[in-house]
Amino acid sequence: MAPRTRVTAALRAQRFDAGSLALNLMATVGRRGSQRIERLPDTASLRSWCQTSRLDLDEDIDEAELLERLRHMREQAYTLTRALVRAEGVDERDLEAINAAARFPTPARLLVAAAGSVEFAPTRLSIDAVLSVIARDLAHVLGTPELRARLHECYAEECRLIFLAPVGREQRWCSKAQCGNRAKVAAHRARAARMHQDPPQPR
Repeated sequence: MAPRTRVTAALRAQRFDAGSLALNLMATVGRRGSQRIERLPDTASLRSWCQTSRLDLDEDIDEAELLERLRHMREQAYTLTRALVRAEGVDERDLEAINAAARFPTPARLLVAAAGSVEFAPTRLSIDAVLSVIARDLAHVLGTPELRARLHECYAEECRLIFLAPVGREQRWCSKAQCGNRAKVAAHRARAARMHQDPPQPR
């Protein structure tokens, strides 16, 4: 039996470095390759994620329903994206679910005066509008050849986060400081263990 992962606050922390809104939603599940870590466990974490993602919610929105539907879309989006990254072929049901969400009309972004200039007014979103914004973002990433070619799956087996790699640069891990460093430490320990088990023979 594999050792149980010690879930620290750092592992539970929401991540926003995957490269797009939809990819960042997928990143709210940590360590998909081992023992999943849920980073949207409750409505408080949902509010935090939406705020950081600049998704302004309707004041009377049903947060529990949004959380449930957002998690469901997250898995459909991940399954679809992973299939494309691995060149495994897509499930038409996941594709249609994303398209159906994207079809919902979202409010137009309007301007308001601000300090002698203008800025975007907050756009209050319903549940369907939130899902539509995310689905459209995913459609943009997956439907744009240049972006789709930059999609990579983290090499760390326990992670498997999907991210947009920098243009023209190979990137094995979603984060060198986290997954990359853990991989190097694990490789060093494995080499040390092999040396201990099978020390070099004298010539």
